[in-house]
Amino acid sequence: MKFLEEAANNPKVLGIKDTSGEPEYFEKVLEIFHSKGKKVMQGDTKAGQNESIRKVDGMVSVEANLYSEDLVALLDKNNKFNSEKLKKIMADIANRKAEINGDSTAAIKSILVDAKIFESDLA
Repeated sequence: MKFLEEAANNPKVLGIKDTSGEPEYFEKVLEIFHSKGKKVMQGDTKAGQNESIRKVDGMVSVEANLYSEDLVALLDKNNKFNSEKLKKIMADIANRKAEINGDSTAAIKSILVDAKIFESDLA
């Protein structure tokens, strides 16, 4: 936590992106940075299963390339949070990941190729 406090107090630091996937840590990041008027971005889409996602200033997730409307809805304070849809999205990506023995980015590239949005999943 010392690093977070130092970073939040540093005038050169505008904010932080959390990808820890740990809800308790994420809450601490929000508390520390927001108390200093700094921004908090979320990069772990699974964090959307927690209501604390509504406190972030933005989301930077690889899955946004594939499910942009759903992920935008997570942060739209007027929409009802749909954790079931998010669980399905994450399961789809996890299944593809297992099929290709890859990471999330490789899985999403593969899904985009299957959807004929891209011709190749290379680079």
